Formats: sequence, structure tokens, C-alpha cells
Amino acid sequence: MLLPGPTPGVTIRLTAVASTFTSPVDLRESPDNTGRRFITEQSGQVRLIKNGVLQTTPFLDVSSRLAPFRTSNGSITYDERGLLGFAFDPDFNTQGAAGFRKVYTYSSEPATSGTPTYITPASGSTNHHDVLAEWTVSDASPDAIDTSNLANRREIIRIGHPSFNHDAGSIHFGPDKMLYFADGDGGGSNDTNGGANTGHVAVVGNAQTTDAGNVLGKILRIDPHGGAGGAGTGPGISYSIPNTNPFAGDNTKAQEIYAYGVRNVYRMSFDRGGTHDLIAADVGQNNIEEVDKITAGGNYGWHTKEGTFTFDPATGNVTGNNPGTPAGLIDPLVEYDHTQGTAIVGGFVYRGSIMPLLQGKYVFAEYAGAGGIGSPGGRLFYADLNTGVINEMLGGLQALGGVYIKGMGEDANGEIYVLTDTAIGPSGTAGQAFMIVPEPTSVALFALGALACLRPRRR
Repeated sequence: MLLPGPTPGVTIRLTAVASTFTSPVDLRESPDNTGRRFITEQSGQVRLIKNGVLQTTPFLDVSSRLAPFRTSNGSITYDERGLLGFAFDPDFNTQGAAGFRKVYTYSSEPATSGTPTYITPASGSTNHHDVLAEWTVSDASPDAIDTSNLANRREIIRIGHPSFNHDAGSIHFGPDKMLYFADGDGGGSNDTNGGANTGHVAVVGNAQTTDAGNVLGKILRIDPHGGAGGAGTGPGISYSIPNTNPFAGDNTKAQEIYAYGVRNVYRMSFDRGGTHDLIAADVGQNNIEEVDKITAGGNYGWHTKEGTFTFDPATGNVTGNNPGTPAGLIDPLVEYDHTQGTAIVGGFVYRGSIMPLLQGKYVFAEYAGAGGIGSPGGRLFYADLNTGVINEMLGGLQALGGVYIKGMGEDANGEIYVLTDTAIGPSGTAGQAFMIVPEPTSVALFALGALACLRPRRR
């Protein structure tokens, strides 16, 4: 059964912000009103754009800490590991606060580089560790972190990961000032790689296992400033569990869990307006890509469901569209099938000002298009989260030719950016960052749309 595909939508233009990146995956603006923008490269650097100019010296360079990338014929090839997440503490600019001058990274490190808080689940070999770390920015050198000074780094959590893929990697602070981050189901196919501690992964899967010792296939929520007292199973625990987490206080559960049953939430974000919903894009396997509204304790179905479809982990195929069943699983707000794409790249609910027709719509991307992981053909979409209807943005991206979309970003004004590359792996310097703006010929249409929204309705 095919899902309705996206229909043509607004025409946009992509304005170049900076280039010569190596696999750019994220863009953030600093919260200190300096206007600095930070672009995270999968290859291990956080690059700084200051006064509109890309700086030569990286803001942060953790490339020497990363697990070696996969190679093919001597060249770096497709890999889902690397420096995947970057975030500013919400109190970054508040002198005296625990989060003053603190930033956070989520990266893939060799399994030999430390002792995991959570070991790889039983029956799975360890490919690498997913590591969440805190870094301190010097007052004297606000544009670069000295990584040689070990006092500038604090490791928060380290998770054993069975495969090179499904590392998720998105990290965000919520309006509650808690740190939310995702880890994928362990990699491989059908959520059967690694195994739950009970050994029944073929039936349950990592994503459906909430037992203590397994945080794969989950959205996690911690207080990074809580000190000792985390509920992990290993040493080095330097965080605490918010007492409003669904399993807080239950020693039989992984208490960091905020939501579960996800496959590979590569990107998620909080809506900066309205009710500040946490919206996650979960990359599917063979059939369905989905967008979910994440709620505390929510079970999003993987590997029982892929989107609204029943999933068979024995074959890797869906067997029918069955929204609402089994009971207790949360269906996506938006979904599309693989006639339209290969891997969803989450974005943001638009709260900017230059494109009023997109106000409140979820702007997101498709990594490669229907041609598959190895075929560049990324696309830009926006969706109504109330109806599930998807529209495709026309114009700017098509003018670039075939590219991979590796990430998106949002600035302090709520405007949205798209990050592209022509290389499939974290290599080369063909990565670019663009701001999404209206096509000049469409500006009048955007203005008319805004006026229409302001006109009183006749009764």
C-alpha cells in the first residue's frame, strides 16, 4: 500500500551562508547575542561563522577522539558515526549558573577509549561507544575550546553500540532545561543486532526493552548538572535522573528513558512556539519514514510497527497499514514511503518571519531521495502536523543538482537552514550551508498569504 506523496508547495531560494565543510550535520546560533553561528561537521569539528565569515580555526575539534571511519577502496565511504550532535547549555550566558560557558557534544569513540556507563546489550559485539560530553568555553578565548586541556572536558555518559549505524545523535535542551538526546536501536536490520539482556531480542528488540542496562532505541532525558546519582550500570556517572522521568526510581528500568520504541532518531527539535513540543524524525528501514510528537513514556512502536504499518522483524517487511493497533503504541503525525525517499532528516517547526505561509509548519528534508542511500537526490518538504499533509519546496534545491542533505539548522530568529554535501561519507570539502528564503518572484505571494491570515472572516 502506497502513502500519498508530497504535493508541490512554495517556491524557495537557497542563500549561501558558507562552504568548504566536511559533511555538515547541524547548525546552531550561540545564545549570547553575538550572532555567531556554529556548524557541526561529522568529521569532528565545530566550525565558527563570526561576522558572516567562516573562521579558519575551529571552535572545537574532537576529530582525534573519533572511531575510525569506514573505507572502501582506500576512501572514506558511507558511515553514520562521527561527531553527530552539538548543543549550548540554556544557561551558557548566565554567569554563576552551572551551565555557564558549557557546550555539549555527542560523538562516536573507539570502544577502547573508555569504560561504558551502559555496556553493549548481551550477545552483541561492540563496534564503538556513543559518548555525550560537556566542554567548557574559556572567557579569555570564547571562539575556540582548548581540547588539550583535559579540565575543559567532562564525560557524562558512554553507551556501547553494536554496529556502525543507527547512532541517532541529536541533542537538545528542553524548556525544562533538561538535556534530551537519542540513541538508535543498535544498528543492523530489524532491531535484532545486540540483543536485550534477557536474550529475547528476536521477539522484543532493543527499542522495546526498557530493562535496566539497555538504552538503545530510546529518547533519553537527564540533568547534566545533577552530579552523581545517575542510574547507569557503569562508572563515570556524572548526571542525575529528573524525578519526572517515566521510570525514575525504578531500579529494574533504565531510568534515563523518556520515550522508547524508536529506530534511529537522527534529528529532533523543540518547537520554539506554542506548547514547545518535541518533534522527532525517525529514520525507517525498508518502507516508511516518520515524524513523531514525543511525549513522556511514549512507545513509538519499533520494531512492532514501522510508521502506521505492522512490521515483521523476521522478514524486514511491513504487512499492512494498521493505525491504532496494537493498543498503547503511538502513531506518527506524518509519514511517507520509500517511493519518495530513503531516510528522513528532521528539521524544525517554522517560527520565523520571512516566510509567513510556512508559519507553524514542520520543515524537514529527505537525505537522498528514492534512489537509495548511494544516490544523491535530497529534497525539502514541509508538513502540517495536524493533518499529516506533506508539500515539497520547489526551486532552490533543484538548482544545486544532486546533493545529500545531511542536516538542518535554526537561527535565533527562527529562520531555517539546510546543510548539503556531494560526498556520501565524511570526507572532502564540498559541504555547504544555505538559508531558506522566499524566491523573489514569490515574495508578493508570501505577503498576500500573510494578509489573508490577518483578514477577519465573514460570519
